[in-house]
Parts: sequence; structure tokens; C-alpha cells
Amino acid sequence: MNPQERLNRILHFIHVWKSSLKLHKFEELLLKPEPDSWSLGQVYIHLISASLNFQIKAIERCLKSNENKRKLKSFKGFLIFNILGNFPPIKIKVPASREYTPKQPKSKAEIIEGLEKTRKKLIVIASQLEKQNKGGKVAHPALGFLNAKEWFHLIEMHFRHHLRQKFDLDQFILDEMIKKSWID
Repeated sequence: MNPQERLNRILHFIHVWKSSLKLHKFEELLLKPEPDSWSLGQVYIHLISASLNFQIKAIERCLKSNENKRKLKSFKGFLIFNILGNFPPIKIKVPASREYTPKQPKSKAEIIEGLEKTRKKLIVIASQLEKQNKGGKVAHPALGFLNAKEWFHLIEMHFRHHLRQKFDLDQFILDEMIKKSWID
């Protein structure tokens, strides 16, 4: 898939996430099914932060350098990129930590601005993928060394992967609103 086609898919998923914000009041985005689980708002912040602060930065490094050009993906990375084409349909539970657990959003506007900033950066990156690619690779903690196009693909997989979590949280929020309406 060329970068423009991949970009269109990513933009579609960003649109899905952005559009669904209209379905919820801000307070609903902060609800958590369990004390140690994430709210829907935290999932949004996670997607934005991972894209802007991790994945896009890795792409930019790959484009500017031929460093690690000969290094390979890990076995997991090979499976995900070369066989499955996606993350496996499993829940990945990471222990809560200050570094990894996203903060609750401060407002819907913060989420919308983050998604828009991500969208704009991805449009610029897509145009650079064909022109300026020096073939460098950057290590992913679980997937091994990825090139710029693989990191770009990872952004799409990441937004898509969290849709299942979004569906579960949407259902949880709906259930909570139904319970509340019975009590009020």
C-alpha cells in the first residue's frame, strides 16, 4: 500500500474517533469500568500521545538517517507486519504506571485539538515518505526495528486496535447512563 492510501485509511480512523466524541458528554469520557482501567478519554489521550510523541518522531528519525538500516524486526514484529497485518485480537493489559498510564483529558477541546494536530502531522509525513526516505530504522520495544513506512502502518494498526476497547467503553458508558436514568 502506498503512503497516500495508508494515509487515507489512517484519516478514516481519526475521523471515526473524532466523530464519536459527539456521542458523549465530557463527564462520560472520564468514567472508568474499574479503578485500574482506562476511561474512554484516556484512550483518546493515549492514541494522540503515542502518535505525536512516539510513532511520528520515529518516522522522522527514519526519514533523516540510514541508521540501523540492516537491523530486523523481532519475531512479534515479523508476525504482525508480515503475516497478520494487524495486532492480534487480544486485550493487552499493561500495569498502571506514571510513564504509561495516560492522564484524563481536561476537555473535549483538548482531544479534538490533539486529533487535529495528529491529522495535520500525518498529512505532512505521508508526502515525505516517498521523497525523503533514507531507509533508517528505529527500534520499537516489542516489534524490533521498523522503517518509516512500517511506523506509519503502525499508526493505522494502533487506531484500529483500540476500536474494540472503544466499543467496550461505549457500552459501559451507555450502561452507566441507563442505570443513572433509573435512579434519577
